[in-house]
Amino acid sequence: GTIRGIVSGNWEEIGWKKLELAGLRPFFQLGAFANHGTTRTLLARKAIRQARKSGLISSQARISLIGDHENDVFAAKANGIQAVAVATGLSDTAKLAQADPHILLNDLSELVIETLL
Repeated sequence: GTIRGIVSGNWEEIGWKKLELAGLRPFFQLGAFANHGTTRTLLARKAIRQARKSGLISSQARISLIGDHENDVFAAKANGIQAVAVATGLSDTAKLAQADPHILLNDLSELVIETLL
């Protein structure tokens, strides 16, 4: 199966609670939060290392970062992983396109899951 992690600007306790209240907590096996690092790049790197160290993924696993901000695209590229930008946040499609993600979507309904595997 696939492993899903969260990279969030929330503090860990708040981030997990928000996911729990939304009914999404069971879908995530790990997370990196604001109290773990100061940038999205560092948080993504921490989540990747955590997943590898715990044996959730191999060193050859395909990893994608799905986000709604240009900084998510920059974080993915800085970590050598696939950047999937979704224009459902404050950044519109044009602004996300300038960051040059590997995949650009208007919303997650457009995501073809095979592009992540």
